Amino acid sequence: MVITNQDRVGKAMELLRVGLAPFVEREFKSFHQAHAADAGVKSLPTAKCVVLVGNKISPGNPVTKADGTVVRTLWGELAYQLGGKKFKEYGPCLILIDE
Repeated sequence: MVITNQDRVGKAMELLRVGLAPFVEREFKSFHQAHAADAGVKSLPTAKCVVLVGNKISPGNPVTKADGTVVRTLWGELAYQLGGKKFKEYGPCLILIDE
């Protein structure tokens, strides 16, 4: 089976997301922990990591997610990965985008 460059980039972006998630979480907490304590915040939210590979998302081919949400655009995919149907409940995030 032939693997295209698009597939390679998509896989690399996903690996980057998985690898960077602990780093982003650790750095976010270390940077904001003191300010949060001063403000009376007892715990910080978990940072979400999102990967978008633009050539894998086509407006002409909507995708139905496991929970029934239909994603039609790049921005819809971004919103879904950030929070699914609870998108309004967002927090810190790392977004990796490849055209």
